[in-house]
Amino acid sequence: MLAVRGERHSPNRGSVAPLNAGDMQQAHYPLPQKLGVISLIIVVTLILMLPAFSLSFGHPAASATDQYYISHSQANTGSNNVVTAIVFDFRGFDTLGEATVLFVTVLGVAMLFRRIH
Repeated sequence: MLAVRGERHSPNRGSVAPLNAGDMQQAHYPLPQKLGVISLIIVVTLILMLPAFSLSFGHPAASATDQYYISHSQANTGSNNVVTAIVFDFRGFDTLGEATVLFVTVLGVAMLFRRIH
C-alpha cells in the first residue's frame, strides 16, 4: 500500500481514501532487545575510544630520532628553526605530497562549483 500525503491508494478501484490512525503504527521491539542494542553501541564506542584514553599526552616518550633532529638540524639543513628544517628538509617529500593532495582537492571543488555556459 502506497501512502502519499495522508492518503492511501486502493489497488482495485484507483480511488484515494484517507489513512486511518491504525495504518501507520510504529514497530514495537521488546525492552531486552532495545537494551541489547544500546549496550552493544556503548561497548563498541568504549572499545574504539580505549586507545585515546591510554595515551599519555603531557609526557611523550623521548626517542633517538627527536634528539637527532634537534641536535643536527642546523648543521644538516642550515636552518635556525628546527620545525622548518623538519618540514622542508627532513620530510620534504611528505610535505610535497600533502600540498599536492590539498591542491587537487581545491581544484576538484572549484570544478564542481564552476558555471557551465
